[in-house]
Order: sequence, then structure tokens, then C-alpha cells
Amino acid sequence: MVHRTGVRKPTVDIPMDKIAYFFMFAVFIPADSTSGRLHSLDRMQRLEIICSNDSQYEILRSYENHTDFEFVSCRHNFDNHTEVYVAANSLDSFKEELRTHSIEFNVLNDNIAELAKNQTSRQKREIPNGFYDFGHFPSYNEIKSHLQQLAGIYGNFVHAFSIGKSFEGRDIMGIKIISGIKRKPILLIDGGIHAREWIAPTTALYAIEKFIKARIQGQFSPDIDIYIIPLLNPDGYEYSRSSSRARLWRKNRSNFGSTCLGADLNRNFDIGWGGAGASSNPCSSEFAGVYPFSEPENQALRDFFKSHGHLIKVYLNLHSYMTSILYPWGVQNLSSPYNSETLNKLSTEAAVAMETYRGTRYNFGSIRDVVKGGATGSSIDWSMATGTSYASFAFELPGKAYGFFAPASEIIPIGEESFKGFMVFARFVESISSALPSFIENSRIQEDVIPLKTNLSYPRP
Repeated sequence: MVHRTGVRKPTVDIPMDKIAYFFMFAVFIPADSTSGRLHSLDRMQRLEIICSNDSQYEILRSYENHTDFEFVSCRHNFDNHTEVYVAANSLDSFKEELRTHSIEFNVLNDNIAELAKNQTSRQKREIPNGFYDFGHFPSYNEIKSHLQQLAGIYGNFVHAFSIGKSFEGRDIMGIKIISGIKRKPILLIDGGIHAREWIAPTTALYAIEKFIKARIQGQFSPDIDIYIIPLLNPDGYEYSRSSSRARLWRKNRSNFGSTCLGADLNRNFDIGWGGAGASSNPCSSEFAGVYPFSEPENQALRDFFKSHGHLIKVYLNLHSYMTSILYPWGVQNLSSPYNSETLNKLSTEAAVAMETYRGTRYNFGSIRDVVKGGATGSSIDWSMATGTSYASFAFELPGKAYGFFAPASEIIPIGEESFKGFMVFARFVESISSALPSFIENSRIQEDVIPLKTNLSYPRP
């Protein structure tokens, strides 16, 4: 059995061949991978690459595990465009390789360090009623304090809570906006599962403010409850704030005994674990962990879902920056969800609502239709496959112009725009609140219609 410092012994039996496979990677890590994807931002560039055939695509993919490269959308199906951050010392040779093979590319950002500097500049705003001012990207402690402050101000219907502890012992905090003690259908929103996606936690925080005001003004029914967890990965987030070299960190900060730390929390759920879109290399940004639910953050979210039975009707998992609304499945060999028409309809309505704000156009579709090869081990696939959520979505926020480095001036516009979409999902939960018993039964039936198929593609030696 695998043991890790600071983490309790796992309560599930893991096949020994999977444990052995992990240690094969953990022990024999190439010397140039020990940094675990820490990049100098100075003169780093973000490139858009257009592959016109499969052979060009394979040449591009050969760079995926190189430590000077951080691929963001290597399996994107909306077009043939791939985005990659390239460290300065590999830029010239990489561009020459692309030219040699007639692979078209464009420079989207020519100095990431400058974007990072702009992102951390503070916008001065008044702070009404103790609300977070949305003029900067807050620290974990600021987020925690803000949530507790909101609960103190609006204690009759707003409550702060923790779903559990991170690997480094931080509370994973949330807010619930409720009325009365009766359990009601739930809209759940979370953000920050990937450390470098700073705009996701601030968008979740902005949604909290908007939902509180909407509840005060009676803009939606008291017959639904809203739960928002702004930061699922507090350790990784704080690490990404610690230095410019850590800014593109994606994972949590678990220690597996490897030279590289952390697992991709959105590849660690028990649905197709270890398959497409995941890696068995601990130094990869998409390392799936040593076994499903190996990470305390994933365990905490799993237990939160289970503690609410089948009351979570819509689950929104916030990301950046693909400007898309994605829904299950990411796993390739599952039949289409029985409620796929509802998933598509809600995505369409939310995309239309958000476009009215400032013209941003969201794409939408299932993960496997959008991402080449699909993506396994995600929270939205797991929650729907187990029936702990009726409808689950990965909500990819915009950022084409600046990637992960949205300036603070974009926090409010993206928050306003996104909230128009969130209200579509809130209205849907509102519409089914009177039919709660039948919807609870539908969620249970889902397990029979689409059986949960876990561990579909464990890596093999």
C-alpha cells in the first residue's frame, strides 16, 4: 500500500500492478523533468499552432512532455488550432522545427512576463458592505476571510462551511445561500480546481455577491439552495502565486515520493481514471494521481456530493480559458447521457444569455466531441455517472487575448457575463423544485441507464 506524508492511509484496494507502474515513473524520472514544470516567464511566448494533417499534429505532440513547453489545448476539436506556452530558451529551435515541417503558427503573446506583471496590478475600488472589491486577484486567506465576513453580515441566509482539508491542511471553503432548514434542490458551483486559472475563483466569488443580492431582491425562488466553493485547490493556487516561475502550476501539491509534486485534481475522479487526457508521469501537468481519489481535495468533494444525496440538480465546474460550456462524457466508451437533450438545451440558453452582455460567443458540446480523444477522470463525468448530480458542466471562461493572465480589470466584466449564464441554470433548478421527488428518482435511474464504468483505461507497463 502507498503511503504519503500528511495523508491518511487509503481506504480502497489498488491493484498492485498500478502501484508498480506509478513507481516505475516515480523512480526513473529524467533529470530534466525534476523541475515539475516550473517556467521562467521572462520572454516566454504563447503560440497558436495550426496543424493541417495528422503527421504535423504528431510532431507537435512530441513536445508535450518537454519541460520548456506547457500545452493548453492540444486536443481541441473546434478547429485545428493548438496553444502552447514556450520557454525562451526553446523558442528559436521550436519555431525552426515548425517552419521545417511547414506548420503554421502565430505569436499570441510575445512576453508572458509582461502579462503577469499587469495581472497583479491592483485596481482601486470602494468596498461596499465588506464585500471583496474585485480589484485584484485575492490570496487564499483573503478568500477565506471574505466568505466568513459574508456569513457574518447575512447570517440569516448565508453560511460559510468547509468541505474538508487540502493536502497542506487548508480548509476548502464554501458559501451556501439558503432559506429555512428544509433540504431543497441545489445549484452547485465550484472553481479553482486548476491552480493557474485565477479567473475561476474570482468569478465564483462574484457569483456569490450577485446571488446574495438576487436573493435579497427576490429575483429567484427561495425553494432552491445555492452552494459555491470558490477554490477547490487552495495549495496549488497559493503556490502559483508564490513566484513567477510557479505561475503556470496546474496541480495540487501532494507529495508521492517523486521528485515532482502534485496531481491534476480534474483527472483524479473515479471515472475512466488514467485514460485519455491524463498522464502516469508525476512530472506531467496532467498526472492523474496514484489511484482514483488519491487526493484529499477529491475525497472532500466526493463526500460533499454524497452527503447531499440526489439534491444537486446542476453542477458547474469553472475553468479558463476556452470560452466553452462542456458536458459529459469525456470518457469515450460510454453511451450518451439519457438527459443529453437537456444538457444541450441548457448550454445553448446559457451561451445566448452571456453573448448579450458584450458579444462573447461561447462554444458548447460534450467533452469528447470537443476535445480530441476525450478527457477522463473529471468531476463532471463522475458526478453525473454516479447520479450525485442531474446535470454537470465544465464552464470554460473566456481569455483568448491573455490566456491564463487575465488582468484584474477583467474580473468584473467576466463575472457579470458569466452570471447571466449562471442564472439560466438557477432558473432550471427553480423550475424543477416543485417536481423534486420525480427528479430525485430520475437521478437514481441514471445509474441503471448509464452504468458507472470506472478504471476504464488504467495505464499498463
